[in-house]
Amino acid sequence: MSKTNENKDDFSKKSKNENSLPVQSFSSPSEEVRGENLDRVRDILFGTQVQNIEEKIVQLNDNFLKEIDNLRDETKRRFDSLETYVKKFEDQTSKTQRELRQKILDQSKNLRAEIFSKSEEISAALLKAVQEIRRDMTERMVLAEFLKKVAADLEKEPSTRNQEK
Repeated sequence: MSKTNENKDDFSKKSKNENSLPVQSFSSPSEEVRGENLDRVRDILFGTQVQNIEEKIVQLNDNFLKEIDNLRDETKRRFDSLETYVKKFEDQTSKTQRELRQKILDQSKNLRAEIFSKSEEISAALLKAVQEIRRDMTERMVLAEFLKKVAADLEKEPSTRNQEK
């Protein structure tokens, strides 16, 4: 390293030390000088590695924050999409339910009308059958009366026939 670089390093170290809080030390001045020399040696040996690590940490932190923002945006977009889908599904379901209810109501009305019509047809057929049965019964009763009269006449006839002879 050149002397100008060393002077810059000394200046930056002094400014770092000036910015830090004063620390009371009970050590002797020679220990402080040794500590500063040790810090210089560490900085010379590991300074670039530490800077590289710090840069990587900052870069990783930035990448992490960007990824969090991306995930947040993606999650919000997907949630909005899901919310839209659920609303459409609810609307479609409601519409389908209304259509089904209307179909059931229409079929119920049609079945009611058909049942009423069949009931009227059955009632008319039953009434006609009852009337035919009554007519047949009346005809049989008339026939039975007629046969009774004929039988009664026939019973009277032999005695009247015998008397006539």
